Amino acid sequence: MSWPGANISAAIVLVLSGTAAQALDAIGRPSPACPATSPVCVGLRLHLATQADGTSFTHTPEWLAGQIAEANRHFAGVGVGFEVAETARLGPNEGTVVTRADRDRLGRGRWRRGAISVFIVQRLMDVDAPGERQGVHWRDRKDAARRWIIVAAEATDWVLAHELGHYFSLPHSRYADSIMNKTPRLAPPVSTWSFAKPEQHLLRRSLRQMLSTRELVATRAKRETRSAHRQK
Repeated sequence: MSWPGANISAAIVLVLSGTAAQALDAIGRPSPACPATSPVCVGLRLHLATQADGTSFTHTPEWLAGQIAEANRHFAGVGVGFEVAETARLGPNEGTVVTRADRDRLGRGRWRRGAISVFIVQRLMDVDAPGERQGVHWRDRKDAARRWIIVAAEATDWVLAHELGHYFSLPHSRYADSIMNKTPRLAPPVSTWSFAKPEQHLLRRSLRQMLSTRELVATRAKRETRSAHRQK
């Protein structure tokens, strides 16, 4: 899958094939990372799980590139793109997330305002029913203002985009053409799913609010976009 920012793809390869700290840090300095057409860019703080040996990551560079590419594609209509702001390696026992307490522990001490924290883990267990989940938007049970996204390394390519939808306040929906609709369906084709028009309006409103309170800080914002936001 092709996507904007060839430099970030090369950086991901470097990070996932090496063990040195400078290789891990290299992914955080792509230019540009989010699409040049996006009026606003928001940073992602990636926390990456490793295999049991601690020397290799639980996911491939192509998988990670695909997740970010899909997020940028779906959010293009909202006027926001995403880029890697920071990367960090998770501890050796944090790759399998089983309980609610495990989800809390991932973000505590790591969450900070200004960017979206995303944890890439090997396995994410469902806490409400037997089985596993591909992703979740999680709020710290001690402080709901602290929240982050957890994505399992085997997730399909639209899962990060779906969880970002939750991050920007969208619930699950019944729109047939929405990636927020979890109902199995044959039509319309999966390739046409994205955010429904009413959802895009809600996403823009949440984005404006998060930027105004500095819960998120844009890594790039066009002057005309900020002016337009003030007029709405």
